[in-house]
Amino acid sequence: DKPLAGAGEEVTFTFTPADKYKLADVLVNEQPVMEKVTIDSETKTGTLKIKVEQDMVISAVFKQIYEVTVSYRAEEGSVKAAEGDAWKDIARDEIVEILEDGSKKFQIVPAEGYEIANVRLGEESVLDQVKMGTDGSGTITLENMTADTTLSAVFKAKEAAYRIRPGVNGTITADKPLAGAGEEVTFTFTPA
Repeated sequence: DKPLAGAGEEVTFTFTPADKYKLADVLVNEQPVMEKVTIDSETKTGTLKIKVEQDMVISAVFKQIYEVTVSYRAEEGSVKAAEGDAWKDIARDEIVEILEDGSKKFQIVPAEGYEIANVRLGEESVLDQVKMGTDGSGTITLENMTADTTLSAVFKAKEAAYRIRPGVNGTITADKPLAGAGEEVTFTFTPA
């Protein structure tokens, strides 16, 4: 709040990130003091009140924010993002922010009767980067972002297999060779 201050005076510093940037750190004499900075949740502006006791060099580190729009069909599955040690549900078309040198882990969870068919980052398939779990869900970590993008989870209905054993003195036929989980199949039983 003032360009110069005498010893013992309290000074308030304001750090305002540009659009699509975030205040990542504040240094006083090259020592991190981010834990003392108050961030306004609406404006994303940071303030630091400090008592001047000696000559000081104040600097701020701003990092670019990349936006990942999450896309999926809610009736077929869901996507979650890691928040600390927990998973946070991500709404369809919700935007998740990742800092330029940061990373974010996502969990892709098919609904009952569905499985993961593909995962795309932008238009490129990244299914080979998805670590599949034993429960049919998968995880992927996005890192080293260089642009905004879309993470798309594509699900498909599981195919339920059935076998027809030949009947004695008759035949059994089905109206389709394969069916998705929960799909109806009509069987016809014809005596010889």
